[in-house]
Amino acid sequence: MKEKKTNCGVYKIVNMLDGKIYVGSSISLKNRKYEHFRALRKGTHKNKHLQNAFIRDKEENFQFEIIEEIKRYTDKEKLKEELYIKENYWMEKLEVIKEGVCNHDLGYNMNPSSKSSLGIKRSEETIEKLKIAQINKMTVEFKLKLREYNLGNVASAETKKKMSDTQKRIGNKPPSFKGKNHTEESKQKMKDIANSRAKKIINLTTGEIFSSIREAEKKYNNRHIWKACKDINITCCKCKWSYYNENKDG
Repeated sequence: MKEKKTNCGVYKIVNMLDGKIYVGSSISLKNRKYEHFRALRKGTHKNKHLQNAFIRDKEENFQFEIIEEIKRYTDKEKLKEELYIKENYWMEKLEVIKEGVCNHDLGYNMNPSSKSSLGIKRSEETIEKLKIAQINKMTVEFKLKLREYNLGNVASAETKKKMSDTQKRIGNKPPSFKGKNHTEESKQKMKDIANSRAKKIINLTTGEIFSSIREAEKKYNNRHIWKACKDINITCCKCKWSYYNENKDG
């Protein structure tokens, strides 16, 4: 296959003040450099991390450097595949990507994998490399669980605890009060609140009478009517409220 060396390969944009970098690849490094800096000067660069740093630290502190040049293949699919592999290699090598996640302490990249893979028909060798890379991105807890599963072992108590702790961190369930003992004082407070909300109340402004605070809150779509019932000086829904005394004259 005919090959020729061209201005094609992997590059990085370096912030000379703090050493942070952006890694990318292109079939035309010269054009890509121009495109990056034109967008950065206009303030329209798609990478917001890089754009904000460029505005803050000024253009003179950013440098475009070629990391590795590759040969331009006449086969465009092979060229795209080579760029994809090289760019992902250097992102991990320079630790812009760490354990499958963007490392914003060292880099500006916002995607943990090269986008140049779009439309590529990958070879079997490349697919196998990607599978291995994906496996290496697993969390320690998941690797341990998978290992024990493959060995046919029952998960250890330590593993179960780690899995349980992880679930608690990411779960949306409210905290459980099962097994907790309330003091007599807290029990009485809860009873008082429940009883007060079950009493009849009256809207002093309109004269409406409700069998409970809950009924009034539902009608007025407001959950703070109880505050107005406790204090005559407070208004809610532009009305005055009070607990209703059936035995009171008038």
